[in-house]
Amino acid sequence: MAFTSNATNLPDNGDQNGGRGLCGPGIACNYDAYLVNLDVSGDGQIGEPRDISLTLVSKGRHESAYDPTIAGNGDVVAYTRISPGASHIVVWDRVINRRFYVDRTGGQLSNGLSFWSAITNNALKVAFVSRGSNLVPGDTNTMDLFLWTRASRTTTYGTIRRLNVPRYGGQSYAGVLAPSISGDGERMAFVTKGNLTGDDTNGLEDAYVWDARIGRPVLVTTSRTGGNANGITDSATMSASGRYVSFTSRASNLVARDTNGAKDVFIAELWSLNDMPKSSWRIDPLLAQTYRVTFKRKPEDTSYPGLSNGDYGSFAEKQGLVVYQTLQPMVAGDTNDAYDGYIYKLPLEVMAKLKSRN
Repeated sequence: MAFTSNATNLPDNGDQNGGRGLCGPGIACNYDAYLVNLDVSGDGQIGEPRDISLTLVSKGRHESAYDPTIAGNGDVVAYTRISPGASHIVVWDRVINRRFYVDRTGGQLSNGLSFWSAITNNALKVAFVSRGSNLVPGDTNTMDLFLWTRASRTTTYGTIRRLNVPRYGGQSYAGVLAPSISGDGERMAFVTKGNLTGDDTNGLEDAYVWDARIGRPVLVTTSRTGGNANGITDSATMSASGRYVSFTSRASNLVARDTNGAKDVFIAELWSLNDMPKSSWRIDPLLAQTYRVTFKRKPEDTSYPGLSNGDYGSFAEKQGLVVYQTLQPMVAGDTNDAYDGYIYKLPLEVMAKLKSRN
């Protein structure tokens, strides 16, 4: 696992001595990224004596590391490097012991702030958001979603492609929120207010999935009849296989009987993208089912929706488990009136439907 901390008693943190102050508005300049190995011996047993290692990932005084994401092989970490007046995406590869920038092209770093990285299992692709205008030709709008691709693990340079390109050509008028990438990098989930389909006219943030086979983004948050969502979607997470995307939305027309008037957690299955015509820009609700996750049980065992009101982790598709947080008490005894983390297991009938798509 990877995490960030400003602790002064962690190993090899001397690079942050004197790194006090702010790197930006409300951003401290004394955070580092660390990589934890819980199975140093490699025997598959976690928690054995001397079987935990902690390695400093980020380096440099007067800078901070935020939002680390780890490759599936556990050897590579991507993170946001913030220093006064600058923010860039850095990849650290512990096998070759190199740190290198991702948001650069032609030997030049992005001339705008870059942040929110997501890395693939093999560490050959990194998705990120940037305000830079020099990463691709003709970029004169706001922050965009980019995909960086390198040829091999020993290569520190790669190609950059902009993904949030609208159907009508040109560039999107709205920015992109935190992206999430599948394990193989073939699909990216993200949220944007931009009208990428040409008919996404609700003026609200929606969840999109960029699909490599189709070669463009596809609108995921559609109504039950295929129209536009009637509420804001503010986060989206791609499953490891790229088959599902989980997201939070205030829309009430994505599924039947959504009458709580609040933000809920949803899962949309994307298997239909495999056979989607290349002319399509939005999923077909008759083929790509969307399920609402945030339910709890009354004593008489009838369901009613709960309130999400927060971000969520991810969807463990094999186990049918969704992690999210909420202010709403979803179980008996939750009386702290604070955000809590929950693990929700999809009902057997839903899992059966998901498995039937295999």
